[in-house]
Amino acid sequence: MNKKIDIGDPSLRMSSFGWGQDGVKMTEKECKKIFPEKLDDTFCTVERKDSGPCEGDSGTGITAKIGIKTYLLGVLTYGTDCKKLVSGGEKPEAQLSTDVTKYAALIDSWLGAKKPK
Repeated sequence: MNKKIDIGDPSLRMSSFGWGQDGVKMTEKECKKIFPEKLDDTFCTVERKDSGPCEGDSGTGITAKIGIKTYLLGVLTYGTDCKKLVSGGEKPEAQLSTDVTKYAALIDSWLGAKKPK
């Protein structure tokens, strides 16, 4: 990934693969209210009661289409149990994902990717 992507950009639309619709990115401040000990290499998306990735979808990609390309921005780490969300047993809060953009240079080096001149 040679392009610098600002995942903090509120206009950036993210997609995921899981149960129903995609999540909406939370601000860092909102995320830390739910996960006060979250690491700097993670970000949160809003969890919904009736759709979106949830427990069991961990490992799924969080992507964004920029121009004609789709970029992998994160890997889902945590989501609430889908059955508990639907039944009202747990209220929707947030899904936590690892921010793979923090590791782009390392991943590129493993893949032998070259930066454009």
